[in-house]
Amino acid sequence: MLKRRSSRKYTTSLGSPDATIIFIVGGLTLFGLIMVYSASFLAHSNTFHFFIRQILFTILGVGVGVAAYLIDYRILTKLILPGLILSILLLIAVLIPGIGKEIQ
Repeated sequence: MLKRRSSRKYTTSLGSPDATIIFIVGGLTLFGLIMVYSASFLAHSNTFHFFIRQILFTILGVGVGVAAYLIDYRILTKLILPGLILSILLLIAVLIPGIGKEIQ
């Protein structure tokens, strides 16, 4: 028997995020922050330099993660082919001499 299609194109039922995964990721992030602080304690004149940068990028990562959680993944399927082409072009770009900076 055929199922009747709904008139709605996309449904948004996010559900609740898994608390176990959030707890594990939060713990690993906290552990990483402690390791960065510990490793950079004597490496720079400002002992909090790398630690503060790591915290800023952690906040940025959490923001991007929340945004990705809120976007319906079926909408992103339209970006698969352009994203693939962009990725391949960027991979080829590193092989072109003169692009970027050479560090010795």
